[in-house]
Amino acid sequence: MTTRATSTGRRPSAREQDEPLQHYSVEEVAEILGISRRWLAGQAAERSIRCTYIAGKLRFTAAHIRALSEAGEVDPNRYGRRTAVA
Repeated sequence: MTTRATSTGRRPSAREQDEPLQHYSVEEVAEILGISRRWLAGQAAERSIRCTYIAGKLRFTAAHIRALSEAGEVDPNRYGRRTAVA
């Protein structure tokens, strides 16, 4: 069986191009973000978050970690406290 790498069509940002290529394990990312390894691995298995598989091992780049962190960001100007309408 042969496999073929496919492009996501997404170009890396200037920041991503300047970062050294380093991959983090599930354990490392879970510790960095303060989340459980089980949740992180489950989300990756469901293809709900960006990740990379290298030699069958689940890995994350700094860009993946940043995207995961930013996905949970709340903008108080957009989702702030509701005010009563007079």
